[in-house]
Amino acid sequence: RFFNASAFAAPPAGTFSSLPRNAFHGPSFRTVDLSIFKTTKLSGGVSAQLRCEIFNILNITNWANPGSSLANSTTFGLLTATRNGGGAPGIGSGEPRNIQLAVKVLF
Repeated sequence: RFFNASAFAAPPAGTFSSLPRNAFHGPSFRTVDLSIFKTTKLSGGVSAQLRCEIFNILNITNWANPGSSLANSTTFGLLTATRNGGGAPGIGSGEPRNIQLAVKVLF
């Protein structure tokens, strides 16, 4: 649980809660990326660049916001999903550790 769900109760019908808007913030988002590049001149104006890029090198789990509907008491306050910052599964911020190797030819 991200917060104590038993501390909340539905307000009486026709009234508002005493809790102000945006009183809580979701789980923090952290990621550490590392890139290593090595450029080697081949001939003339041509070079080859070897690249190693590691995303989320510490493999930090970035949780999505907890369930926020008091009506759905089974997921209220629970962290059940992770964030995906890039929209592409497996690549981008919020994903598990990924290592990418590449060779780039510059001319």
